[in-house]
Amino acid sequence: MPKSEPRAGIRASTRKTSSRSTAASEPRCFQRPEPVMRSPQQPLRSRRHPSTLPQVSGSDSRNPPSAPSLEDHEACLATVKTLEREIKVLEGDKETLLERLQKIKSEKQKLLSERQETQQLYQQLWSPASLLENADPAALITALPATTAVPDI
Repeated sequence: MPKSEPRAGIRASTRKTSSRSTAASEPRCFQRPEPVMRSPQQPLRSRRHPSTLPQVSGSDSRNPPSAPSLEDHEACLATVKTLEREIKVLEGDKETLLERLQKIKSEKQKLLSERQETQQLYQQLWSPASLLENADPAALITALPATTAVPDI
């Protein structure tokens, strides 16, 4: 008497009955889908990315250009010229901004070096050795150079 439970690693659904078997499921009857035929004039196109080329009416090479296509061409040329002028203006703006950025960077570097010098002076003034020599902190404050004094408002 055969077992009703499948053995380890074998699925019960691997047994096929004649009622479930179809021509497509049998390996002898495997059929490949037929390729879709296209006309030779139709170009291949990606399914993901549709063509982004502009479609201009009357742009067929077999026909002479018509009046609307000449107008389209002139409009395109005008657009190109406008864009070229805008590019030149933007390049000039870019140069100006780069010069300003360079000036700002040099000013920033100058301020950072001044800050470091100020911190070093502060540490020297308030170091324990300096405090022992000058016991009066008020005398230290009055002895600071005039450049560090706060102006009266």
